[in-house]
Amino acid sequence: MRRSGEVLFSLLIVVVAAWVVFQSAGWALRALGLQPIASLFPSGWGSRSGLFPLVVGLPVLIMAVAQLAIDVRGTRQTAGADGTAAELDLPPKVVRQRSAVILTTIVGFAVAIWLLGFIVAIPLVTFLFLKVASSESWTLSLALSAVAASVFYVLFVWWLNIPAPPGLLLGPLLEYE
Repeated sequence: MRRSGEVLFSLLIVVVAAWVVFQSAGWALRALGLQPIASLFPSGWGSRSGLFPLVVGLPVLIMAVAQLAIDVRGTRQTAGADGTAAELDLPPKVVRQRSAVILTTIVGFAVAIWLLGFIVAIPLVTFLFLKVASSESWTLSLALSAVAASVFYVLFVWWLNIPAPPGLLLGPLLEYE
């Protein structure tokens, strides 16, 4: 198989997404009155904690299965501007560089959330990614960072009343318990 790494990665995503859907689907099946089927699923997650993983996990599972089918068939080509088939492969150096940037961003985001909390980490990491990794303009970087922070605050803190603790470093400074 020419793309065994891609197939294995797609299979891993399918397994993780299926596990998330399996873990979070029990409450939804019980809510629909499908108790015999729901008894086959774990019941640890309620409707409040199981909604988000189910809503995100189900589309991810569907897309991951589709990607796995594409990878197994080995038919990854797209039409070029002139209508001919265009190859999607990038040089290995570019793939490694982009993967390192994304992995660094993900790890940096997790550390920033832990140390600074969501409200500070979201605009900070968004700005750093746009300005440093993507070389976007100051205006666009600042604007999108402000939009990301605003959307997070309005959606989660204000509308859904989900607390956003300040993080390990800012908690003592803000006297957060």
